[in-house]
Amino acid sequence: MQQIKKRPLRIGIIGGMGPEAGVEFHRLIIEATPATCDQEHLEVLCYSRPGIPDRTESLRKDNGARFVEAVVDVAKVLVNAEVHVIAMPCITAHARFAEIARHVPVPLVDMVDLAAAEIILHHRKAQKIGILATDGTIRENIFSIALRGHGFEMIYLGNEHQRLLMRTIYAVKAGRRDTSISKTMRALMGVLYDQGARAFVLACSELSLFYDDVTTVRVPVIDPLRVTAHHLVQMAFKARAVSSDVTTPNETTQPNTPSTLSP
Repeated sequence: MQQIKKRPLRIGIIGGMGPEAGVEFHRLIIEATPATCDQEHLEVLCYSRPGIPDRTESLRKDNGARFVEAVVDVAKVLVNAEVHVIAMPCITAHARFAEIARHVPVPLVDMVDLAAAEIILHHRKAQKIGILATDGTIRENIFSIALRGHGFEMIYLGNEHQRLLMRTIYAVKAGRRDTSISKTMRALMGVLYDQGARAFVLACSELSLFYDDVTTVRVPVIDPLRVTAHHLVQMAFKARAVSSDVTTPNETTQPNTPSTLSP
């Protein structure tokens, strides 16, 4: 029997929300890949479209219609590049995940559902989950919906602290990467902790850039980008293993021998 070589799983990333988040997500995929050489890494295409409208503003002004249209357009470019699966490293954009997915003919990975599954599986004792997110994510109750029925309570910042978080997020989008950002994040996590939060979600892709600075031993920090990167790596290596098992008859096989391949 002769092995058929199938093209490896190709991952598409909808980048530009913000620009560093897409690149960081690609880096996390590389970091999560158990490769020993260049050739063992995964095929990844990141199309960064910085012109995608601000998701929080679009949700407020037009119910998300403008950003959905732009995101779907980026996804179509990736589909034309023959990706097998697409990730969207912007949590606020997941407010319209189902609508976007309906217009994309390949699987769109739900980062919110994956993060919620991580919380349910590994952090059930936390009960109260502190959410560091944009105004849009909070207004749309994205994590409350994803964790509904599992006994968790979402803990959010008050108005003043939420405004500080939004300023911090936009500072990162503007290129700020100094220690004051992580210091502010730790302070805001302390506010959530005082309100009873016993696990935190970095529910904005900009905040994922500071994961190493804010991770603590005492309180778990769930990063949807990291959870999704590991998920995609597992998916890719599972597909690779299945592909290596697929065989087809060679020239010495009898003509009437049934093929193991699906038509």
